[in-house]
Amino acid sequence: MSANTKLTQIQSIDSQAVLNAVLKNVNAYVLLINSDVEVLFTNYYDIKKEEPQATDDLLRVGDLLHCYNAETAEGGCGTHVLCAKCEVRKAIENSFRCEASFTNIEDKLEIVHENGAVKVCDVNISGKYLKTKSEPQLVLTLHDITLLKKTQLELEKAKQKAEQANQSKSDFLSNMGHEIRNPLNAIVGFSELLLEETDEEVRQQYVEIIRMNNGLLQQLVADILDISKIEAGRLEFVNMDIDLNQFMTELEQITNFKLGEKQHRVTLVKSCPDTSFYIHIDPNRLMQVMTNFITNAIKFTDDGSIEIGYEQRGEELYLFVKDTGEGIPEDKLEQVFDRFVCLKKKHVGTGLGLAICQTIVDKFGGRIGADSVYGKGSTFWFTLPLNAIQLDLLN
Repeated sequence: MSANTKLTQIQSIDSQAVLNAVLKNVNAYVLLINSDVEVLFTNYYDIKKEEPQATDDLLRVGDLLHCYNAETAEGGCGTHVLCAKCEVRKAIENSFRCEASFTNIEDKLEIVHENGAVKVCDVNISGKYLKTKSEPQLVLTLHDITLLKKTQLELEKAKQKAEQANQSKSDFLSNMGHEIRNPLNAIVGFSELLLEETDEEVRQQYVEIIRMNNGLLQQLVADILDISKIEAGRLEFVNMDIDLNQFMTELEQITNFKLGEKQHRVTLVKSCPDTSFYIHIDPNRLMQVMTNFITNAIKFTDDGSIEIGYEQRGEELYLFVKDTGEGIPEDKLEQVFDRFVCLKKKHVGTGLGLAICQTIVDKFGGRIGADSVYGKGSTFWFTLPLNAIQLDLLN
């Protein structure tokens, strides 16, 4: 293509048509205003697909954009008491006074919609000062950045969440290294001592220490596996129909076995309705929660009683383990369901059990909690929504 042909094509371009097309399709409001903040030209109506307002007077910026202050002031834009604090108006006035342009002023505009609702919009505003023969003018460009601000906020929240998750993972690994090392060292150490010890009574003590730490290590591994499943969102539930009374009877037998030498000092009480009560639930996960409660109750109760049971409370099933043990100080009660929390150093534990219980109960759609009076005992409880656990059984 020759230079002359290109020149002919350029000269034939309808500049006004191109300008109109740009203004209609640009993702911003463009306003040509004078020093009285009156709008001489705008693409606002093309973008909003509205008809220009029928008025003999020129609209000011706030009137055109349906600024809430302008809409509610008797004299419109510039007459509201808050207009003196408007950052947009200040920038415009300063631009005409200093004969200078400005860029990237961020502000919030309260926009009145057709239904009367007020919406707060984040805007980015630039102004190009024009010194014309007739009068100085300013070209305002307004970008609605509300969605961008929202996206930035969501990204910031996601970043904080990711950083917290990363820190939690680091804390988890640090805690696990410590928790695994303790029972493992005990098992290895006392196993070596066992080989050298000849006194049968001392050997039995070593065996008991090894057995205790072996159980602790097994529980720790099981808890770690559950925590990893929880983190991955893969904690499995296999629901089936069970008789809750029969479940409690089996739990009573397990508890009596766990009480061991404490049986002559600690009384086990089962508190359940007389009639059978069928529910649809994962019995293994239900047993996991109740067993964890009972294990803690046995650990912290040297004399008195441990009561296990359930009762119907309105639309919920209330299950509990109540003991007359040491109790929990009020200032530490809220921490018991946090990970790695061991309130008593003399009692061994992973500090993960109750946190896992909370996740299981959440999956059941219930609530979990603990009530305690320090020195008098504790009640650990959780609820199950009857409409959920009985639904499949009734259908």
